Amino acid sequence: MQPLILVVFSILGFKHVNACDGVKQGYNDHGNGKDIDNQLSNYGVIATDSKFTFDCCGTIRRWRATAGGPGEVDLQVWRPTGKENEFRLMGQNSLTFDKAGGVVTNIPEENRISVEKGDHMGWHTKTSGTLIFEDGGSDGNYVLQSMPGASFGAIVDWSAATRVDKRSYSIEAIGNENMPPSFKNLPHTSIISQADMYDIDQQPTEVFLIEVTDTDVHDIPGLKVEVFGFDQYFQIENTNMVVIVSAPPVDTYVLKIKVTDHCGLNKTEQLTVEIKDFGTTTKGPDEPVNTAASSGDSEDFEWDWLIGVIIATIIILVIVALLFFFRKKGWLKKAHRTAPKRKLTKDEEMDNGTKTDSNNPLTQT
Repeated sequence: MQPLILVVFSILGFKHVNACDGVKQGYNDHGNGKDIDNQLSNYGVIATDSKFTFDCCGTIRRWRATAGGPGEVDLQVWRPTGKENEFRLMGQNSLTFDKAGGVVTNIPEENRISVEKGDHMGWHTKTSGTLIFEDGGSDGNYVLQSMPGASFGAIVDWSAATRVDKRSYSIEAIGNENMPPSFKNLPHTSIISQADMYDIDQQPTEVFLIEVTDTDVHDIPGLKVEVFGFDQYFQIENTNMVVIVSAPPVDTYVLKIKVTDHCGLNKTEQLTVEIKDFGTTTKGPDEPVNTAASSGDSEDFEWDWLIGVIIATIIILVIVALLFFFRKKGWLKKAHRTAPKRKLTKDEEMDNGTKTDSNNPLTQT
């Protein structure tokens, strides 16, 4: 059967959203703020008015803020969950003030917070330092007067917060464009035997776990993986596992795998799945086939070989010891048999030249 060939190229796609590259969000007239909240540490604010609400998608590459005194502040991004007064913390960067005044800090790429349209700016005072503000020019802020530090992804109910209107805090975020996601292990070829799908009526057969990544690390938890092509057989389960939901015929299937981030940037690669008949190994093309032993796995074969060597060595040592013992006892010496001597007659002695008293003239009388 001819393989089904689907030519797939890596594609970089874009969603029609406003990019945050160079966008300044917040209050940038930092010279006019004079007022300071009379609070110390663990003081939280989420700015819900339009001036502090992002209208773009990307990351924050720089913060600018002005404090009324020395201290440390976590500059944050909050995202509405859909429930009233409930927000999820999408990330935070710490900013330290040595004294009263303004600070500008560039954020390393690996620490940049991902933002999207509708996210709000906020902050949390870890020490006594607080951001200055001026009245007017704002249509709403939540102020939570006692707020423990929150971690990435935490959901906080702000319904108990004090709502203060018309405040313009001295905080500004400078945006950066989002970077597209990518794959760690594609393109790839997986080989599946029909025997591997013996229980497909009860549960899908796993094919391959897709691994994705993103330069914008805060995007990674929200990356979406999709599979296209032959969807009557192949689907995505548990976020990024390609599975077979219905047994396909023996053939070669080339699937398009697409990963998309929250800004709509995406990447597409291919996953080739070869379906073999029942008698074919499911080893990958780069995996060696184990032919070491027909009655067990390689570990059993190694043990059998080792035991055989030990037994053979013991037998040889026993034989050598027995030979040494027998030799020491003299049981291995050769037995030499000699014919008995026969006394010669006088005639034989004369013939042989043997001198005896009987034929020696000197002894005769």
